[in-house]
Amino acid sequence: MIVIFLGGAFFGANFQKNNNLSEKQEEKAVIVQEDIFGKWQSVDDKDYTADFSADGKLIEEYASSKIIDKGSWSITEKDGVTYLSKVFSDGKYDYTILELTPEKLVISFFPKGNTLTFVKIFDR
Repeated sequence: MIVIFLGGAFFGANFQKNNNLSEKQEEKAVIVQEDIFGKWQSVDDKDYTADFSADGKLIEEYASSKIIDKGSWSITEKDGVTYLSKVFSDGKYDYTILELTPEKLVISFFPKGNTLTFVKIFDR
């Protein structure tokens, strides 16, 4: 298990330099970003997938062919907590990243607190 700690804020999926981060903090932020790239399958519902691209685009599918929604994603950090934001035409959805490794993603949707677990099925 990789523990993620970011000591400053890092916004967006496009790796723009944030002058408030040290070089080490920026490297960690890039690692978080790189680990999420790819197609992830829900552990609880094998028909649901989320595909995070390096350019910040997100495609959610059901049953490998029916696109549920297209949007964008970003990762931010505040007060030592790392967040995943997904933005679609109907709004923004924020999740706390509980665990992120190259093979596993665990997020919690707030305010409800539902936990979603994914495994990577395609790496970019």
